[in-house]
Amino acid sequence: MHEIKDDVLLLSSIVENAVMESVLALKENDSSRSRQVLQNDLTINRKRYEIETSIMVLIATQQPITHDLRTLAASLGVCTELERIGDYAKGIATINLRSGGLGMPAVVATFFFILYWIISFTGEKYTAEGVLPAWQGMWISSAVLLPLGIFLTYKATVDASLLDVDAWTRVFQKLFRIHPEPSS
Repeated sequence: MHEIKDDVLLLSSIVENAVMESVLALKENDSSRSRQVLQNDLTINRKRYEIETSIMVLIATQQPITHDLRTLAASLGVCTELERIGDYAKGIATINLRSGGLGMPAVVATFFFILYWIISFTGEKYTAEGVLPAWQGMWISSAVLLPLGIFLTYKATVDASLLDVDAWTRVFQKLFRIHPEPSS
């Protein structure tokens, strides 16, 4: 049982590293780092199946009950989700390899893509559990991201610089009525 917990923790650290490396590769436009993330995805997949096999063997041979069985079932679910997150890291690395040097715009687009899917999967989960009606679960990601999409579209049409630190500083100063100190 402890070995399975340790393996799940190991898988989570491998996945965390893959996500961090893929984002860094995208940010720095490092294709060799992206290729390494793609190679490490095979390790993540193998580790997931190794953990799942260990859990199934443990369930079949030792027939755990109550707390142990719930822990094993949760570990199965966690492994599946970790592997899917690893696939997201692989997707980010693939985007970097295909982008040909897009840099920060690709990072932002990837962020919104992942955010969309996280919200979408959450809506599906809530629909399956009966928390939300089907129509709300289906449209929740669009409803959440629509205001942001309208805002970004407006900013793009008026050619506003969204990543200008000085512009954001002025906005927050106006918003909170902060006056800059006069320089002497």
